[in-house]
Amino acid sequence: MNTVELKKMIFAYLKAITASVYEIEAPAKVSYPYVVYALQYSATNINEKREDFNLYIDIYDNDQFNSLVIDALIGTIDGDGAIVSASGLHRKHYYVAGTLQADFYRTSRETLEEYDNIRHMQLQYDVMTYLA
Repeated sequence: MNTVELKKMIFAYLKAITASVYEIEAPAKVSYPYVVYALQYSATNINEKREDFNLYIDIYDNDQFNSLVIDALIGTIDGDGAIVSASGLHRKHYYVAGTLQADFYRTSRETLEEYDNIRHMQLQYDVMTYLA
């Protein structure tokens, strides 16, 4: 599995939705709203034909009284969950011949507690990548 290609795909997808996208951690003094993603863990299945990743996408906003912006970002990132041609990451099937084949399935959506009036939502996905 080419992890670099998977990260490029995730970054490009998120960057098409919002300008502020960072891997693992955002820099200090970043503009809100912003998105941080991380591939936290991976394991190869028993026959070593597939590598499974845990993808975490954190969305931050500083408007504590209005959730419309963060909810819209989450809706666009996650999409409609359609079985065929999903509009977002949930149930997305991504394929580039000889480069990357990956399937995304959302496992959770959480509101996380933050300080300083920051709104923080997290989407978690299982990403199944197939080895050539």
